Amino acid sequence: LASAVLATSLAFFQLLGRLGVEADRMIGHSFGENAALIASRMVDDGREVLSVVERIGRSLRDSPPAGEFAMLAVKGGALEEGVHVALDNCPGQVVICGERDRIARIEERRRAAGEIAFRLPHLDQPVHTPLLSIPLEALRAAYAPVWIGPPDVPVQCCTTAAPFPDDPEAVRELLARQWTTSVRFRESVEAARAAGVSTF
Repeated sequence: LASAVLATSLAFFQLLGRLGVEADRMIGHSFGENAALIASRMVDDGREVLSVVERIGRSLRDSPPAGEFAMLAVKGGALEEGVHVALDNCPGQVVICGERDRIARIEERRRAAGEIAFRLPHLDQPVHTPLLSIPLEALRAAYAPVWIGPPDVPVQCCTTAAPFPDDPEAVRELLARQWTTSVRFRESVEAARAAGVSTF
């Protein structure tokens, strides 16, 4: 899934370029953050990043999580115990992750209350949460060889809701941590608006 998101994001970026659309700032949602680094030329070899993402994807398939997990999109509000916010998408939606039975009970309660709640069936790994089965050290090692340079335009990091730092080692650290940390997309968009971005 991660490599498919990366390839699709870059295809749309190339299409927008052909149409004459240029970005002053970039934000990548979830796995799309890797695509934003390629599009901004913060990394010089997209194939290297694609290889890293594919290796991590294979590791996830080969290393099942300690338990059966599910992801559920809900309106937000108070979170039940035992779940993590994997993606904070917008004021009206967050995606939570937890054990499958617990998520099923939350889904039932939310729907009974008249809320919109739906599963993300293709995401059965607890990505963007501390429950991920791959150790942080392994993620750091995966990104260690990736060359990092100054981007053509600022790239907003959804781990911090701030632009990526200038230090390449700090960028690699954030790339590793994004797999185990909540995606702060809503805050990243709000920060971009505060910085003067008005068209997304």
